[in-house]
Amino acid sequence: MRTKEIKGITLVTLAVTIIILLILAGVSTSLIIGNNGLFDKAKSTKKIQTIAGIKEALEFEKVNIQVERKTVNLENYLEQISNGKKNYDLSSKETIDDKNAYIIVNDQYKFLLKDKENGDVEIIYEGVAVLGDLTLSSYEETYTYPNSGTFTVTNNASGGELTVSSDAPNIATASIEENIITVVPGTTAGKANIIVKSAANGEYIGSKIVHTATIENGTIKLSATPYTGIYDGQGHDALSDISVKPRDVQLEYSINGGQYSEKMPKIKDTSEFTVTVKASKEGYKTISITETVKVNKAEGSLTLSSTSGVLMYPNATTFTASENTGTLSVVSSNTNIATVSVSGNTVTVKSGSTAGTAIITVTSAANTNHKAKSATYNITVDNINSLKIGDYVNYKYDTAGKYTLGSKYSGDSREQSISQTTDMKWRILNIDKTTETIDLISEKITNEEVYFNGILGYNNGPYFMNEICKAQYSNKSLGAYARSINLLDMEKHLTTKGIVARSAWSNAVQYGKTKRYTSSSYRYYPSLYINQKGAGVNTTSVTQPDITKGNDPYEESKAIATTEPTTDSSYGKASSTGLTLTQTYYDIDFNSENYGDAASVLPAQPGYWVAARYVLADTKNASWGLRLGTDDSMYGLFLFSSDIGTSSVGIALRPVVSISSRALAGIKDSSGAWNLK
Repeated sequence: MRTKEIKGITLVTLAVTIIILLILAGVSTSLIIGNNGLFDKAKSTKKIQTIAGIKEALEFEKVNIQVERKTVNLENYLEQISNGKKNYDLSSKETIDDKNAYIIVNDQYKFLLKDKENGDVEIIYEGVAVLGDLTLSSYEETYTYPNSGTFTVTNNASGGELTVSSDAPNIATASIEENIITVVPGTTAGKANIIVKSAANGEYIGSKIVHTATIENGTIKLSATPYTGIYDGQGHDALSDISVKPRDVQLEYSINGGQYSEKMPKIKDTSEFTVTVKASKEGYKTISITETVKVNKAEGSLTLSSTSGVLMYPNATTFTASENTGTLSVVSSNTNIATVSVSGNTVTVKSGSTAGTAIITVTSAANTNHKAKSATYNITVDNINSLKIGDYVNYKYDTAGKYTLGSKYSGDSREQSISQTTDMKWRILNIDKTTETIDLISEKITNEEVYFNGILGYNNGPYFMNEICKAQYSNKSLGAYARSINLLDMEKHLTTKGIVARSAWSNAVQYGKTKRYTSSSYRYYPSLYINQKGAGVNTTSVTQPDITKGNDPYEESKAIATTEPTTDSSYGKASSTGLTLTQTYYDIDFNSENYGDAASVLPAQPGYWVAARYVLADTKNASWGLRLGTDDSMYGLFLFSSDIGTSSVGIALRPVVSISSRALAGIKDSSGAWNLK
């Protein structure tokens, strides 16, 4: 069935059209004769037209709200003008409360929006208010009483008169000079809003901006020195050297946590208590410190004419006691070593049959005003059992000239002329009670270094270390011939843990284990190395010595040349079977756990040669070198490597000399060093 087409508009459409026309008529009328002051606030015709156009567009937004069948109120209106494409630019909006808001259009025209609560929002033109026309250098700062601070008005586009105020003058006040605003903290801590206003000027409306000032109480600096002393019968201030900033604070004192008083406490008699001093001032944080004051009983007095001595059994010695404030008494810490008696002020010490050190304690008894006072005298009774590793011995060596070491033996390019180091001190390194022999070692290294390079240095190094020391640090009248410290000198001191540490040392392989090199580029070795224990040239089978003892098991301090010195600088190359060698290198610390008492003697800075070779089995190649000691451990420096690499190294010497214990006089000098006969 065909339907008849009906032409025209519906009643609803007609009604909406009429409503829109009425609203537009109202907008136009308001723009022309309204009481919103548009003509007053926009003087030029062009600006009036611009503002009228904006206001018309803003009024029309209410029509759009009604078309969408929403209520015209402030919330819906702000949402409407914030969304969608507009023929004006909404630069900013600021909600004052739920009925009022400000908006700025096109970066300069400010309107007030008022919710009329009758289905309408009144739009009132306020004037020109450029976005960002009033700016500050800072919008929040923290100020500490009493220190003022400033910030500046960095932009006042309207040119209006600037004023400043504080919403909490008890917390902070503010003043302005030109564009500089000074904030003065008050005595109350907290936050104050510093309100900066620019007055209306011409067509510009007034504006304001807020700087938040956080005020903190000032800090009092307080320190004091408590009295601590010995009873002298006088009264003393409990605290002295009181330092306080600012100076005009109130100080109060409390003893042992009691009530506070402004009077400084005193201390006189032997006692001990705490004093708390509290500092306070308006605008500042109150601070307190607590100190302990004390008066001690006076010390007794006692002076000994001597504090130590050395005796050889069965001799005796005496010393005197003086300035004692009480009755004297004496006691020996070990009567087997020494006995003691006192007669008047004379103390007599007699040596016992046992060698060692005893402490003689002399005591002045306590009396009414003084404590007891004791002083000690150390007496050492000596025999060979008294010697200790590390003891100093006044060994003197003969004067000697320079020692010449040629490059044909050292492998180093220079011809070396090595001078004797004078005035070296000596310490006991080893004591052999069976042979009654002691080994002495120089306390420090020699002044001059000795250089070795390559295979010649590896072959001849230990020999020349010994020869140089023999020539320059021997004493022929004592029959004492010096040599360099060697590996056996060190390893004979290894403890059980030290031997374990040596055996546990590992690089590519562990100490005492073998490694084979088959690469053609890494099978080179010093020819004389074949004579060294642990070498395995062209074989995979190496006979190993016992490495469970500290005895230089690979004999690396011994000669490897038939005749020394040698000029043999040759090297060989192992067959394709490979170069097999034993890891003899290790690096463990000079500490008592590893070396016992010798740990106090072996270290020396910055380092010294040890007359012993080593072999280092690294991952890629092997190296041969000479050992050295340092201030904390023993390690080595390579001179030749299995890829034919060489190195030249110069290190100082450290001589060792062996003498009979019978050469000692049995008496120590004032520094504690043993004298020779």
